[in-house]
Amino acid sequence: MTPCRAGGFPFGGRSEGVTLLTITPQAWRAIDALTHEHQAAGLRVARSDSGSLSLDVAAGPEHDDTVVWSRGTVVYIDRQAAAGVDDAVLDLRATPGSRAFYLR
Repeated sequence: MTPCRAGGFPFGGRSEGVTLLTITPQAWRAIDALTHEHQAAGLRVARSDSGSLSLDVAAGPEHDDTVVWSRGTVVYIDRQAAAGVDDAVLDLRATPGSRAFYLR
């Protein structure tokens, strides 16, 4: 597990191969609500067998996940997904009756 502090910067400064993920205020509020609703520890970003990224609530990190803390909210990023989210911004698109996370 690679720990990172708020906004995704690793402890002690950025190092080679460490994922940087920025989480917008809208996204972290939604993650916080989801984790409380599902009694989960955080949100996990993983790469599926088909190669797409998936997001799901998680009880904790897997062994080699990168952990990103932002304003008390936690996002776990699996090793296979890390390259796809490096220097990305996790945001939320909300419309009446629905909400969707997306990376930009």
